[in-house]
Amino acid sequence: MTLVEKALQKWPETRNSDKKLILAVWYLQNPDYELDFRNFFQNKAISPETIRRQRQKLQEQGLYKSNEKIEQYRYELFKNARWSRGATVAEDIL
Repeated sequence: MTLVEKALQKWPETRNSDKKLILAVWYLQNPDYELDFRNFFQNKAISPETIRRQRQKLQEQGLYKSNEKIEQYRYELFKNARWSRGATVAEDIL
């Protein structure tokens, strides 16, 4: 079990907030990470993007789902990013 999965399991509120999840994972890495944050962040901390991707992958597998409101919000962000390229699916195919 990864630290991301442990955090999602231990603190359900981290399922809805990547910021809370990142802090929770860092806490699991080192409960005293705040004492020398610069050193921890530069040398030991798991990348926030890695944490986000692991959360996303687990949730795509149906594990540790966020609440419905957050899922809809994330879907809208995805949809808007997809269409912001200026091409429709039909245009992509042709």
